Amino acid sequence: MFFLLFFSLDAYPQTYTKNNLSQFSNPAGQYTITVNGCSLLCGYSVSNASAVASTTLTDFATINISGISLLTGITSSVRVKLQSSTVSKAGDYAGLVIGTGSTLNVNLFNAMSMKTYKGGVKQDDVSSSQLLSLDLLGLLGNTQREIAFKTTKDFDEVELVITGSSLLGLSLFNSVEYYYAFGGQTLGTFAFNCGSASTSGIFVAGTPSSGTLTVPVTGSTSGIVSLSVTGTGFTSVPLPYTTTITNGQTSIPVPLTFTGAGSAGTRVLTVASSYTSASGPGSCTAQATVYLPATITILSPASGSQTYLTPAVNGTANAGASVTVLAPGNPACVVTASGAGSWTCTSLSLSPGPVTVTAVVTTIAGTASATVSFTALNPPCSTPSALTVTPVSASLNIGSITDFSATGGSPGTISWSVNPATGLSPATSGTGTTTGGLIFAGAGSFTLTFIASNSSSPASCTTAQSVTATAIIVVTDPYAIVSVKVLLGGAYEATADLMRDDLRSRNLIPMIEPYSSSALVGTGFTHTGGGGGEMTTSSVLSTTGNDAVVDWVFLELRAPGSSSTVIATQSAFVQRDGDVVARDGVSAVPFAVGAGNYYVAVRHRNHLGVMTATALTLSSTAVTVDFTSPSVNTYGAQAQRLIGTTNKRVLWAGNAGTNRSVIYQGANNDTSLLLAQVQLDGGNVDGVLTYIVSKYLSGDLNMDGRIISQGPSNDLQTLFLNVLLHPDNGSSSLSHIIQEQLP
Repeated sequence: MFFLLFFSLDAYPQTYTKNNLSQFSNPAGQYTITVNGCSLLCGYSVSNASAVASTTLTDFATINISGISLLTGITSSVRVKLQSSTVSKAGDYAGLVIGTGSTLNVNLFNAMSMKTYKGGVKQDDVSSSQLLSLDLLGLLGNTQREIAFKTTKDFDEVELVITGSSLLGLSLFNSVEYYYAFGGQTLGTFAFNCGSASTSGIFVAGTPSSGTLTVPVTGSTSGIVSLSVTGTGFTSVPLPYTTTITNGQTSIPVPLTFTGAGSAGTRVLTVASSYTSASGPGSCTAQATVYLPATITILSPASGSQTYLTPAVNGTANAGASVTVLAPGNPACVVTASGAGSWTCTSLSLSPGPVTVTAVVTTIAGTASATVSFTALNPPCSTPSALTVTPVSASLNIGSITDFSATGGSPGTISWSVNPATGLSPATSGTGTTTGGLIFAGAGSFTLTFIASNSSSPASCTTAQSVTATAIIVVTDPYAIVSVKVLLGGAYEATADLMRDDLRSRNLIPMIEPYSSSALVGTGFTHTGGGGGEMTTSSVLSTTGNDAVVDWVFLELRAPGSSSTVIATQSAFVQRDGDVVARDGVSAVPFAVGAGNYYVAVRHRNHLGVMTATALTLSSTAVTVDFTSPSVNTYGAQAQRLIGTTNKRVLWAGNAGTNRSVIYQGANNDTSLLLAQVQLDGGNVDGVLTYIVSKYLSGDLNMDGRIISQGPSNDLQTLFLNVLLHPDNGSSSLSHIIQEQLP
């Protein structure tokens, strides 16, 4: 098969392929060659006429005219049938191959015209101007020339006519060689799409390799194509690479070789091409990617180093590549290298001892690995974060409930304890971040310590770590509580070992303590330290029996360093059995002065008071002070009267004048005051001494609710006997004065 090209490397003009030739095994009857217009002087001959229809395409016929010098009026015709299974179609090319021995003369070409026939009927008839429009001159590059045109009708026969003129010389006419006629189908265009070219194979910088450049093509033709591919480190194999393409082929694979030269990145490949049978693409460019080789390093832990059981393994690798870290006893740790090429694996949990870790990176360029050997050690336990105790200090009263909490201490287990661990409930130690409500039953200074201990984090750690935080707790006993026992000598009945409660039964005891009343102002009963104004209720005064109220008494707490200094006072009740109780009729008497050492004194409005010989340690826990017991040391001498039959001590009765002394006769004697209360009473209109006053007055020395100066149960008898029989009154003088033993 032969091809005619009408293209340059930069243009794609119309082309055709000669597919219907005048080839016959028996040329007879398949052609006619005639010369018209020759005169009597003109002669012509045809040599090898059957060559135009023979199977030998290189054979040719010639026409020789003689006898004339000018060809005006002479016309030659070579008409040849085509042999094909189908008639050449409209749009195909019709032509005849000729030879002139040299470049085709313009005058000869201008003398040519061409016709086509189908079944002996003329179809197309074109002049040289139409043939010339096909730009045929000199294209074949040899002595053969194809004279052709594109038809408009089907045909099966081609005729070439040369019409002589004065411009056409005889020798030129006789030089024409007639080879064969043809019908030619139009070739499709053909182009490379380098922009869509792709490479197969992996090209790695520094490593020689091979691959394929696949160049997409468009067009519907066949032929031989030669491709030269070049680029830094790249060449086609061989150079150029020649191959045959077929009609409908969509791509051309070009073998490549890569030397490994140059750096990674995109390489530009220049594709230069030629095509032997149709319009071709000339040159274009494609791209190939050269990859970095797979590389990986382990930077930490360093080789031969020591690290803990959960090290962060890090290093470098190809940017964006997947890195797999392998360590004994661990699942694969898969991480991705950053854009800067760094990677870190933090999921390893190693066993103590020598360890080898391998890191593997796999990229499109291949696989690389790195190993490092080091020793894994049990780590020290982490120190817990600082603890903060809230509150950091506390000042409490005994019996107060408070709780403490701690924050921080992570990682760690938190526990707490209180030192000293006495007088504390419900617990003295525990675990957790809060103590819950703590109750301190005793006064003192306490240290609460929270401890955060870590012996397990990180895993398998050694050497436990701990942090502590403390709170100082100062517990103050807000009360000094005394449980006093005392007997009023005037009311005491030895036979019953009880005091009479006639004041109560006669409803003479005031609901408000009497020591703040105007009647006793200036008598030494001065409340201080929160005392005074104590009140009771009728239900308290309604109690009978041993706990029945006898009267109000006056309690004092005095300074341990100065027993004459009164710190606090309280008005309280004394019951028949001698118990001194608070105004509720039940409780021991509290003083809100705080725990400490105090002298305790008991005084009464018409009895001489008594005080402990030493200061006693008092607190919120009631301390019993039994002034009725002879074994209890009291301040001074003969501070109380001893009742022999019961071996109990009682307060000296008879201080009707509330001047801290008992005087029967003489200056400031109590007898006169008692008599005055009888004689001057508003009900004693006659002022007689036998009058009995039923009032709550200091002259009622025997506490029976009556002031009697003469007659049975008179109060002067109490005064008389106490003075007369006082142990210090050896002369039994009625002028003897019993002094209150208080500083």
